[in-house]
Amino acid sequence: MKKNLFSLLGLFLCLSSISAQVDNNFDTNLTDEQKEEMKERIIQKLDDFQDELRIIAAGETRNVKNEAKDRALDLFIGEGEPYPYIDNYGNRKMHKAAQMQTSSRRRGIVTQSMKSYLNAVSHMEDYRYQKVEITQAGAVRVSNIYQKGNEYIAIASIFQKFVAYTHEGGTIIDYNVKTVKVHIKPKSYMTPDGQIVVWEAKLGDFKVTETWH
Repeated sequence: MKKNLFSLLGLFLCLSSISAQVDNNFDTNLTDEQKEEMKERIIQKLDDFQDELRIIAAGETRNVKNEAKDRALDLFIGEGEPYPYIDNYGNRKMHKAAQMQTSSRRRGIVTQSMKSYLNAVSHMEDYRYQKVEITQAGAVRVSNIYQKGNEYIAIASIFQKFVAYTHEGGTIIDYNVKTVKVHIKPKSYMTPDGQIVVWEAKLGDFKVTETWH
């Protein structure tokens, strides 16, 4: 137990120390300014997702929760539905909807569609818990960015904490580190000052890489 706690503390400090860093695995055609803009866009999307997740878990009414679910799905590629992609041979195929992995002492690691995950979070207080809190550390590591076709793929790592309070007065706490696949495309817009390029980021699959219970 002590070993796990020390490992958890070390990982948290490590993530915090690199929160302002970006790995040097970017495509060489990107300028430093583009790299920073891309990283900021990714962090913004993850922050937006966390904000919606809090509302989904603890919203005051069902309508508030449902509106937050819709906004959360808009952050993902395919908006919670299967989406088209080009494989390594140039063939157009359909990819399954974005997935979310979760971990718990009772079930271990479970993979489900993002839509199913958000629905489950929305109903946790109705069926099992008195209160649910899902928080994300401010440290986000962005790495392994590469170009694929007409988009960039990035991998971001986040530290997440799940706390649930049971109706009997108990507390369940789970920690995990997740990697997030992010799809990024440049979008051009004309303004009175000329053309500008904005990086459009869409979240993809979340995978659990480490857990503590």
